[in-house]
Parts: sequence; structure tokens; C-alpha cells
Amino acid sequence: MLRKQVMIDVISLRAHWGAVKCCLRVLVAILQKNILQIFEGHISPTQMPREILARS
Repeated sequence: MLRKQVMIDVISLRAHWGAVKCCLRVLVAILQKNILQIFEGHISPTQMPREILARS
């Protein structure tokens, strides 16, 4: 039963691989951006508000 379900999932994943890859890229980009912001915040907490103010 479980094996059959896994096979169906694999087949559907292959069918939608383009969409899955696109979603993964977006997720990775968001995560990288968040991680960079967190690191920047830890490295220079005083510069972050200035950067945000300068952007807006």
C-alpha cells in the first residue's frame, strides 16, 4: 500500500518537476535572503535600520 503511494508520488513529482523546481528556487531565494539579513543584523545591528530607512 505504502509502496504504491510512493510510486504515485514519484510519478506525479516527475510530471510536475518544472513547477517543483520553480517553487524550490523561490524558497531557497527567500531563505538565503532571510539568512543574509539575519547575518547582516548580527554583524552590524546599527547599520540595518539605516539601510531600511534609506530604501523606503
